[in-house]
Amino acid sequence: MRGGAAAVLGLAVILLAAAGVAPHPLDLLCGALAILFVATAAVLALRIMQRRARAAQAAQATDLAAVEAELAAFQGIMGDLPELAMAMDHEGRAQAVFGHPLPGLDPQSLHEGLLHIAAEPDRPRVQAALAEAAGAGRAEVQFTPIAPDAPRLLAILQRTDAGGLTAILRAAPPPIRPAIAASRLNGASAGPAGEAAQSLAELARRLKDAETARDAAEAARRKAEADAAGRARFLANMSHELRTPLNAIMGFSDIMRSRMFGDLGPRYTDYAELIHESGRHLLDVINDVLDMSKIEAHRFDLSREVFDARDAVNAALRLVRLQADDAGVKLRGVLPPGPLEIDADRRAIKQIVLNLVSNALKFTPAGGSITVSVERASGDFELLVADSGVGIAPEDLERLGRPYEQAGDASERAQGTGLGLSLVRAFAELHGGRMTLESRLGEGTAVAVRLPVLVDPAPVVAAAAKPEPSPPEPTPVAEPSRPAPTVPPRPKVAPGGAPDAP
Repeated sequence: MRGGAAAVLGLAVILLAAAGVAPHPLDLLCGALAILFVATAAVLALRIMQRRARAAQAAQATDLAAVEAELAAFQGIMGDLPELAMAMDHEGRAQAVFGHPLPGLDPQSLHEGLLHIAAEPDRPRVQAALAEAAGAGRAEVQFTPIAPDAPRLLAILQRTDAGGLTAILRAAPPPIRPAIAASRLNGASAGPAGEAAQSLAELARRLKDAETARDAAEAARRKAEADAAGRARFLANMSHELRTPLNAIMGFSDIMRSRMFGDLGPRYTDYAELIHESGRHLLDVINDVLDMSKIEAHRFDLSREVFDARDAVNAALRLVRLQADDAGVKLRGVLPPGPLEIDADRRAIKQIVLNLVSNALKFTPAGGSITVSVERASGDFELLVADSGVGIAPEDLERLGRPYEQAGDASERAQGTGLGLSLVRAFAELHGGRMTLESRLGEGTAVAVRLPVLVDPAPVVAAAAKPEPSPPEPTPVAEPSRPAPTVPPRPKVAPGGAPDAP
């Protein structure tokens, strides 16, 4: 550094002398220092540039190594593809080929393009597929390669955003052999493939048959519903036409048997009595049918009112008292001592009692008993009819309660229409209640009807320090001319809904 400074100072003196200037010593020193500073800066700048050049060369070498590593990894991934992939220009010439080679097909031959490896008869189809992919964006084509050992190929062509094409090459699925096609047509089996085709054809036929059967069943169901609705509407509209002539028959026969216009012969009196009884029976049957038809047609409206339930029950018992006496069956009524007001249809409550007692009379032999009781039950009105009759078989319990279903032998079924319990259940459901039934062969039957119709569901209990005395036992209700017998223990009634009795 010192040598460089001396050289610079000497150079300055020489230059001044050549110029004919006598330099002052101080001027020489300043010039020398300036030249020294300039030279030093130039040297430093040169060294910095050299270092930057070396750093750039090192960074470029690092980036190039990373790019080469990424390219190697990408080529390894592409080389592991399970199928052959090709990148082509718009004319179908291969630019890159990746993936596992196909058996019998030289990967190097793919670089010439698909047209080069396709057999002569298939080249027009390959050319058309290339044109379709370039225009429409996608195409598929199957062709046979010229290599004798190569399988038939399926090429899936796709257009790229840059205007080129890509292709995926795989072995084409085997074509359907004529034997398999014949087996599909003739139903014959031609190996596993033929059996599979036959099974598929049989499954398709069964599915078609099932759909046809389902459509037919649906049409039949709609027709049956329409017919049932039509019959229900017809019977519901026939109330006036059926009841009016029957009322006339019963009225005239009643006049004849009461001898209102004079005496009749004994035989004519008997005939009038038979006409009246037959008309009353027929009117009861028609009323049941019409009521059920109205209920099924959703045209039955309850006429609700507040009344004492004991009145309706007593009225029904008076109507069947004579029939029970003629059958030799003891009919008992157990009612509460005080009023039991309910908000219900008076005629429906009366009809429930009549139907249940009439059914019990059919299946209770002479010497048996029927008990009708009314009470509060957990805030509901409960009517229970229990008999000591022959009971109902379990297989009959499963179907009873549906309209026109009956139990017992042929003689017992001939005594009614099978609508008694159906109407009881329908009337109970119209009031928001339910009917339950329990029966055992040889032990009797008990039918309970529970309705949420009490006007005062919770009886008023006076508050007192001492417990209230227990209420008196309910007294049996009977005709004034007959003594009231004791009440036998009523059969147990199963909780919840149960099938109807006959």
